Amino acid sequence: FFKQKTAYEIGVRLVGSEMCIRDRAQSGGKVAQANALGLAGEIHVIGDGYTDYQIKSEGPATKFFSFIENIRRNSVCEVADVVLSNIDDYIKFLAE
Repeated sequence: FFKQKTAYEIGVRLVGSEMCIRDRAQSGGKVAQANALGLAGEIHVIGDGYTDYQIKSEGPATKFFSFIENIRRNSVCEVADVVLSNIDDYIKFLAE
């Protein structure tokens, strides 16, 4: 289901995964895969597209971070809880 079939835990509260293009090609594919992880608690999604945001709007995520280091999509930034210029911005957010 995931690129290289990986989901990995980084520390106690950060889980990362890379959604495969095949899974997001179907309507609601990323949301379905995120739900399949069975995560609980506060769930953060970092992404640059609307299908990443849908993991919050229609799925288990509690916060959506628009990542604009490579591309900025204004429509995605408008629905984001936080806009990140780079991954250091996310680390700073967690430290607050």
